[in-house]
Amino acid sequence: MDKEAKALTEQAAPGPDETAAKDAEGSTPAVADETAAKGGDEATAGAAEAPTAEAEVPIEEDESPAGTDETAARVAALEAEKEEFGRRIAELKDRVLRGAADFDNYRKRVARQEQETRERARAEALRTFLPVVDNVERALGFAEQMTGGEQIAQGLQMVLRGFFDAFGPDGLTRVEAMGKPFDPTVHEAVGQLETAETPAGCVAQELQSGYRLKERLLRPALVVVARPPAAAAAAGPPAPETNDQPGPSNDGSPGGT
Repeated sequence: MDKEAKALTEQAAPGPDETAAKDAEGSTPAVADETAAKGGDEATAGAAEAPTAEAEVPIEEDESPAGTDETAARVAALEAEKEEFGRRIAELKDRVLRGAADFDNYRKRVARQEQETRERARAEALRTFLPVVDNVERALGFAEQMTGGEQIAQGLQMVLRGFFDAFGPDGLTRVEAMGKPFDPTVHEAVGQLETAETPAGCVAQELQSGYRLKERLLRPALVVVARPPAAAAAAGPPAPETNDQPGPSNDGSPGGT
């Protein structure tokens, strides 16, 4: 009896595996329904939140007060940088113009100094030749006074002519002296001569010729200045003439006593 009751009891009681299977089968619809309910709620919530996200349009940074201040600061910085570049460009341009002007002045100054150096060297060279020219002129004067010295005089004249033809284009000229008023800038007086042939204060004699090279005085002329004779100076001005006629004399002859 006991064995039969035990067998019936084992048949009636389900096993652990069967119990789990039944629980799973019994609980699956409920879980499915609960999952479906949760998914539906999430979809409903998402659908409810979607219009809200679309309605909230983000504000651009440029339109915000902070973005406007930042843009204005950036524009001001660019304007300041532009002004700085303009100032530097003007400064560099001024430097270039000043440098060009300085270089042009330097070039002109160097050219002027070179010209002055050449003229000074030419003047010194000519000054050393002037005593030779003086000797040739003295020899020419002696040759003209000599008997039969015509050919020597012609040769000396050719030498002088060649000298002045060579340096005449450079501006070599003789200082005019004879008969000219005394000029201390080009004449050097070594004495005075009493003469009535030359006006007083003018050059009566030329002892040595003077020369110029353009505007540069190479050598002044050595001259003797005329002055009026002493007798004429002592006599004073002539007496004025009168128209009075002499009366007859006591003896009847014309004239004085």
